[in-house]
Amino acid sequence: MDRPYGIEIGESTPGDEDEQAELLPALRAWKSYKFALGKVTGQAVWPAAPTWPAEPAAPDISASPQLNAVDLT
Repeated sequence: MDRPYGIEIGESTPGDEDEQAELLPALRAWKSYKFALGKVTGQAVWPAAPTWPAEPAAPDISASPQLNAVDLT
């Protein structure tokens, strides 16, 4: 079961909850970025010289599948 769902239904571990708490600021930043991107085309200078929002940093996800990938070659 995915972690957010486990938290929602009360079947998460304290580690799951800690990981989610660590990732929430990054999630908020990416949601704000996505919202700001949607407003770019509404700028008076669009499309000649829009001001693009700054992309937030990618979060460090400890359970990343890429970290656990097995090299099959």
